[in-house]
Amino acid sequence: MKYHNLYWFIAILFIASACQEDDGLTREEPSHRVVFTSEMDYNNEIEVDNRLSFGDISTGIESRTWTFPEGVVDIIGSDNDVTSTEANVRAEFTEVGVYEVKLNQVFKEDAFVGNFQRGRELDTSIIITVFDSIQASVDAFYINDDGTTGAQLDLSPGASNDLPAAEFVRLVYTGTGSPKNLTWTIEGGTPSFYSGPELQLDVEFKFLGEYGFALSAGRQRPAGLDEIEFENIVNVIPSTEPVSLERITDVDGQIGVVYSRAIDPETIDPSEFTVAISNGFFQAEPTVASIALDPVSPNILILDIGGEPIYNDDAITISYSGPSLISADGVVADQFTDETLIFNKVNILANLGSVDYGFENSGVENWMDLGWGDNWALYTIDISNTVAYTGDNSLFVNMDPEGGMIIGNVDLNEEFETFPVLTDKAYELGLWVYVEDPGDPTVGFLKPDIRLYWGPDTDFNLGPNPELNPDFPIGEWVYSSAFIEFQEAGDKSLWIRGFNGINPLNYRLYIDEITLAEVELRP
Repeated sequence: MKYHNLYWFIAILFIASACQEDDGLTREEPSHRVVFTSEMDYNNEIEVDNRLSFGDISTGIESRTWTFPEGVVDIIGSDNDVTSTEANVRAEFTEVGVYEVKLNQVFKEDAFVGNFQRGRELDTSIIITVFDSIQASVDAFYINDDGTTGAQLDLSPGASNDLPAAEFVRLVYTGTGSPKNLTWTIEGGTPSFYSGPELQLDVEFKFLGEYGFALSAGRQRPAGLDEIEFENIVNVIPSTEPVSLERITDVDGQIGVVYSRAIDPETIDPSEFTVAISNGFFQAEPTVASIALDPVSPNILILDIGGEPIYNDDAITISYSGPSLISADGVVADQFTDETLIFNKVNILANLGSVDYGFENSGVENWMDLGWGDNWALYTIDISNTVAYTGDNSLFVNMDPEGGMIIGNVDLNEEFETFPVLTDKAYELGLWVYVEDPGDPTVGFLKPDIRLYWGPDTDFNLGPNPELNPDFPIGEWVYSSAFIEFQEAGDKSLWIRGFNGINPLNYRLYIDEITLAEVELRP
């Protein structure tokens, strides 16, 4: 075994340590328990019909007995598959399950376990998890309008189950082997690719045609892999549902209007779309010169506004007056007025693995009070799974009457988690807020707010982000952001400041998905 040298080295260290006697005597053979398995660094997990090595390199042993579960183990080189007195045992596990392997040891004297003596007779229990081999299989279901699982699809070759455009299919892994990663590749679906641990995936099909999917199910340890593929399983047919607007966003520096399903290019009339851009004193209503379908996603209209650039700090609204636009399956698109463009952003914090921007990997101890004292210490926080914008968790904040908070993200050594910034870039610093109970923010002129700062050299002139005024929505997630530039390049730490104004009641809210993104601002 490749681990044996390491374990023998550890054993020698233990033995050397145990030889340091309080009474000044030197024992030739101190009793010390040292037991290992070949997969102890990997939770003692193996795949069925594979072998595991057990080793007892303890010193001062008078006798030992390994005891294995009956009927599930083949002890290599032995006619007895239940017990063994050998120092090293190799066993093949032939049944799936979770099993206990016991070791009873009798020593010449009270034996050390680590740095402590535990007695002459010691019992050790080792839990072994035996996985089935991975054999991938999938069930697929229609999804009802209320989100519940509907009728099952036929996955036999060439089944071609009819599905109205813009409807969903639920893919559910039903195979064996407890894979730790599933990689789905889906023709014509959204998402078209997923890789992760989830055993269920909901896929939307927006475009007419026949589509299939492939699945790779695997584990790194214990190693296992199986792959399956289905062709022409979903036949996307015309829908009678409305063609609705999903969102407006930026696509390679242009305006993208995203519909619920594919659009017939022959029905696009640029004169039916209007654009308004506002940025301080800058106001513009550029003409939509032409519209093209995205070559990859024909449900996205790309608006050409005559070369007028758009910037992340612009407020951009789009309207569609109709009635020409029709989907590829023959349904007239809904009209809309003054819908806001939401820019795509790449969250720098998400790529670092240090700052816990989404509160998924930290506890309260990772959000340290920064010691401002006075009313800034009148709060409580918790990592909560009550509501979350993304993932499972968010930061719950309860600010006392006229209280506040100032906290920073730290590691378990209370050292700040950091993120790098540059001085020649502009950034958007934002977060999502869900107000549960606003108390009474109408009192006085100082309104509650949240502000995002950084250390060192923060800009305390930054305003509320957001201001929690009496008009702030209750019981829904709201995004707020500020555009900033850093005065010094280097590593910064994230601070969150909360203020409850002169509110006579507690203010209760949740914070999630803090974002720092590079942006381009209008000059």
